Amino acid sequence: MSGHGDGFQVDDNFGNIVLAWNYVIDRLYEYAKRTEFPLNLTLEMQFVKSSSQMMSNAFVTDPYAIYCMIEILSIKGTKSYEFSAKVAQYWIPYWAKMWEHIPDIRPYLIKQADDRFSSFEVVRRKYELTGMFLNKSFAGLVSPK
Repeated sequence: MSGHGDGFQVDDNFGNIVLAWNYVIDRLYEYAKRTEFPLNLTLEMQFVKSSSQMMSNAFVTDPYAIYCMIEILSIKGTKSYEFSAKVAQYWIPYWAKMWEHIPDIRPYLIKQADDRFSSFEVVRRKYELTGMFLNKSFAGLVSPK
């Protein structure tokens, strides 16, 4: 199973959730017209409270903010990265998912994170000297070359 989970802050009236969900559905119909089915398992939505943790994909300074996470799951081997790239460009991916395979996602993520990645890198370099907890994909975000 492969998947991409993405999050965004919920508007006060929850209107952006409807727009985001419909955006995914509309893209699915576009692909179906070409007899392509990048989502063949499930489309899920969950809500989480914001986080004050610097590297959270639900990070925001408002402790009462709500984030919506939309997850797109497909059976292993499904060609879905182009599809995922189209939807992921609007949200912050969940770090545990396979975001690093989405074309051109790194510049978008760096822009969305503002200075959080560089701030994290300062702390990481101070306390984690060997690089043991920094994988290749994430290293490209917090310390881009």
